[in-house]
Amino acid sequence: SPFTLAAYSVEGKANKNCFHTKAMMYNEPAIMHTLLDHIAVNIADYASHQIECGAQVLQVFESWAHHLGPDDFDIFAKPYADKAIALIKAKHPDVPIIYFANGGSAYLERQKDMNADMICVDWKVDMAKARKIIGSKGISGNVDPLVLLGPEAGIRESVRN
Repeated sequence: SPFTLAAYSVEGKANKNCFHTKAMMYNEPAIMHTLLDHIAVNIADYASHQIECGAQVLQVFESWAHHLGPDDFDIFAKPYADKAIALIKAKHPDVPIIYFANGGSAYLERQKDMNADMICVDWKVDMAKARKIIGSKGISGNVDPLVLLGPEAGIRESVRN
């Protein structure tokens, strides 16, 4: 997703605090918005190429969303993920697109109107609560990925629950 790629670009590597990215967001927002817009357009172009090469479904994965509070998500992540998704949908309306904001379960209500066909949630939110917030839009996820370290019976139980 645009915010994640922008953060990697600004930080130059993975960074648990995103100091440089947040400094840019708060002190030079126009530069950050220009970068995010540029990345959104390029994500859409690349995703369209993936579809033209056979991809049947896409996930827009905002792996660094956990660095953002709800208001910053609305300003710096959501509009640009939505732009990328809208551009992809304009070229490939029948290809399902899933949106996942890592750590974004704290602000699911801000994701329910996104252009994605489905919202993926992390394991930190109850699925019934997530369903109530998201409404009729498709929803997936909600299983701790580390459950895969356990036995098959435990994996199956976690998925069913």
